[in-house]
Amino acid sequence: MNRPIALLGDIAFNGIFSSSPENIKDKFLAPSIILKKCKLVFANLEVPVKVDEARNEYKRFIHYSLYASNEELLRFLNISCVSLANNHIYDCSMTGLKATIDLLDDLGIYHTGAGWKEEHINPVIINDNETRLAFMAYVDKNTNPCTEQCPELFINYFDEEFVVRDIKKLKSKVDKIICSLHWGNDYSNFYTNSQKEVAHKLIDAGADIIMGHHPHTIQPYEVYNNKTIFYSLGQLCFGDFIWEGELRSLKRKTKLGLLVRFDDYSFGKHQIIPTKQEKGGKIIISNRNIENFLKRLQTLNRLKNQYWLIDYFFRFKEAYIDRIYDFIFGYYRNPLKDIFKIQNFKKFKFMVRDFKSHY
Repeated sequence: MNRPIALLGDIAFNGIFSSSPENIKDKFLAPSIILKKCKLVFANLEVPVKVDEARNEYKRFIHYSLYASNEELLRFLNISCVSLANNHIYDCSMTGLKATIDLLDDLGIYHTGAGWKEEHINPVIINDNETRLAFMAYVDKNTNPCTEQCPELFINYFDEEFVVRDIKKLKSKVDKIICSLHWGNDYSNFYTNSQKEVAHKLIDAGADIIMGHHPHTIQPYEVYNNKTIFYSLGQLCFGDFIWEGELRSLKRKTKLGLLVRFDDYSFGKHQIIPTKQEKGGKIIISNRNIENFLKRLQTLNRLKNQYWLIDYFFRFKEAYIDRIYDFIFGYYRNPLKDIFKIQNFKKFKFMVRDFKSHY
């Protein structure tokens, strides 16, 4: 009997997952039960292991995790292969990246997308009986990895022409290709027309699965030429953290993720399982009717990409209304206390930036 294959979005064992590791496996019990039954589990490993005070000097804010938490949870979740091509993997500079890769190698976990050798960015080839599966990973520079001035780093920046060429060259050597892309707009539930055009070109070139992540939110998926495009799988986990002396988290909409399980290497029949990160970091399986939700979201996405007025409305909603909602109802928020903080008024510039960006 074939064991299934699973896809996850972002996994980040940072914040409270590293600073409060007590009974950490209990927080991941629900997804682990599903993932342990899978033959292969693919994910984007969002943050590096911190070993010293080294950091990417070109970034204002960094995220990191600790060795013990990563080792324990990567094993517990049965992770098989990860993308390192993302905008946080170099937050702790080369020492952090080396520690991360050393850990993955010790655990026997495949990885690609970033490293200190060219071989670290080559596609992963997994041989299983008569099937050869390739996993390739890229990061869009628009996600701001801030690594252009780091000559010691090898990282797969996304370039449409090069990726199409890489897929075509690889297709003659393998049976199936998963193309992992760190791309899209932060905290948006929608993909753009340009992303759709690019995804279709990659499928036409020979990719079998597009595995998108970075926005930290779930986005609708699409079946094109009998191949599945997941524009954003959201995040399985991202640790809540101390910010300005208080416990904070990413926005409420980022607490949802998609766990996709395929029956076998044909990548035909699949099941989408919604996950949710609760306060304190516990990951549960949500009871939401995720297929209906994604269908509604796809309809809205289509209208948004077709009509400028609808596009304008959702840009305004995500940049302003969603931020205000999160300010009032976000995890660990106390609006009566926070509303009088001067620094919160200064954050208006980020709303304007998000409204204008990437469109």
